[in-house]
Amino acid sequence: MDSFNRELIKIMTTMLDEPNDTEWEAKLPTVILADNTAVHKALNLSSFFLTYLRDPAMPIFQLGEMGRPFYGEDCAADALTSPDEGSL
Repeated sequence: MDSFNRELIKIMTTMLDEPNDTEWEAKLPTVILADNTAVHKALNLSSFFLTYLRDPAMPIFQLGEMGRPFYGEDCAADALTSPDEGSL
């Protein structure tokens, strides 16, 4: 949580036009969306994808071949199943 707060403060400081800008609440949803859809280095996945097992439906993702393939109804169960589990 502390790393998120540090990142939030860093981004909000960059987005605010003036040090005493009081319109920070209006910019908060954009910052949260940016954090939830950012790909994390260690996992190579976004928090949004880990939560919903799909990329968000946003116009930017439909401009090219940026989306992930649809894995089907059993994607979550398959992701949690170890490949060696069948050989036990």
